[in-house]
Amino acid sequence: MENDSDKVFSSNFIRMFTANVFLTSGFYMIMPLLPVYAVQDLGIDKGLVGLIVGVFAISGVIARPVAGAMLDRYGRMIIYIPASAVFALCFGLYIFAWTFLLLLLARVAHGFSWGTVNTATNTVVSDIVPPKVRGAGLGYFGLSMTAAMALGPAVGTFLMERTSFGVIFSICMALALTALAVSWRVRPPAVKRDPRPFSPSALFEKRVFGIAFMQYFFGFVYSGVMAYPVLHGIEIGAGSGIKWFFLVFAVFIAVFRPFAGRFMDRRGPSGILTVGFLCFAAGLVFLAHSSGEFTFLASAAAIGLGVGFVMPTMMTMTVNVVPPSRRGAANATSFTAFDTGIGTGAVVLGVISKPLGYSSMYIISALVLAIPLLWYYFFEKARYFGLMRETGE
Repeated sequence: MENDSDKVFSSNFIRMFTANVFLTSGFYMIMPLLPVYAVQDLGIDKGLVGLIVGVFAISGVIARPVAGAMLDRYGRMIIYIPASAVFALCFGLYIFAWTFLLLLLARVAHGFSWGTVNTATNTVVSDIVPPKVRGAGLGYFGLSMTAAMALGPAVGTFLMERTSFGVIFSICMALALTALAVSWRVRPPAVKRDPRPFSPSALFEKRVFGIAFMQYFFGFVYSGVMAYPVLHGIEIGAGSGIKWFFLVFAVFIAVFRPFAGRFMDRRGPSGILTVGFLCFAAGLVFLAHSSGEFTFLASAAAIGLGVGFVMPTMMTMTVNVVPPSRRGAANATSFTAFDTGIGTGAVVLGVISKPLGYSSMYIISALVLAIPLLWYYFFEKARYFGLMRETGE
C-alpha cells in the first residue's frame, strides 16, 4: 500500500501542475506570434525581431540566480506568488507597447518575471514531491510544460487568424491569473532557510556545476531542434510533416518522461541518461538524412524520446545532490546553464548552417551530445553518488 512518502499526486502537486499548465500555455501561445505582431502591427524592422526574442532570454538568465537565492533565503511561496502576478500583468504590457522601445521594455520585464516564476515553480515542486518518488514526480510534472508547448502555439496561431493581438494578450493574461488563483492555496513543506547573505556563493550552487555543464551542452543542441527543423523541412520537401513535427516531438516527450522518472527512482541516472543521449543523437542523425515526410517525423519521435529521458533525469539529479535549503540556487544554476546553452547554440548552429547546411549542422549537433555523456561517466557519476550519500535522501 502506498504511504505518504511514496505519494506523487498530493493536492499541492495537483494544484501546481494545473497552475503550470495555465501559466505556460500563455507563454507558449505568444512565442511564435510576437515576431508577427512586431512586424505586421507595429511596423518594426525584421532585423530587430531577433533582439526582441533575445532580450527575453537574457533577462531570464539574469533573473534565475537571484530568484534561486531569494527562494532559499526568504521562502518559496513568498517569491512564487508575486512573481506569478507580475508575469500575468506583463501580458497586458504588450497591449500598450506601441513602439519598438516599449515592446523591448515589456520583453525585459516579462523575461525577468519568467526566470523568477519558472525557477520558483520547479523549486516548490521539488519540495512537494517525496524523495523516494522524486524522479517520477518531476517527470509527471514536466507534462504540464509539454502540454502547453504542444497546445499553446497551435491555439495562438488559430486565434491570430480570427481576432486581434490585444484579445490574444488579454487571454494569455487571464490564463496566468487563473494559474495564480489555482496556486494560491499551495502549502509546500517547511524547509530550513539559507542564512547566508547575497553573494556569488549564494547565487550559484557549486555542487551542481558538473550537472550544469551537462545541461549547457544539452541546451546547446536542443536549441537547434527548436529553431531550425521548419527551415530544414522546407529544404528537403517534408511537406505536411513540417506542421506535425513539434506535435510528434511533444507527444513522445510526454509519453516517455514519466517512465524516465520511475526508472531514475529505481535504478539511478546512468542507464536512462545513456539511452536518452543516444536516442537524441540518433534522432539528429536521422533528421540530417531525412528525405521526406515519414523520415522527418520519425526523427521527431526519436528526438522526443531522447529529450523525454534526459530532461527529467538531469532535473532530478540537480535537486538530489543538495540539501533542501539550497534547492532554489541549485535549480537556478542548472536552468541558467540550460538557457545559456540555448542562447549560444541558436547563434553558433545558425552560423554553422550557412556554409555547411542544416544536415551537416545536425550531424555536428549529434557529435556534441557525446560531451555531456562522456562527462557524466568520467567525472560526474562518482561525484553524484557521493553527494547523494551526503544529503541522506
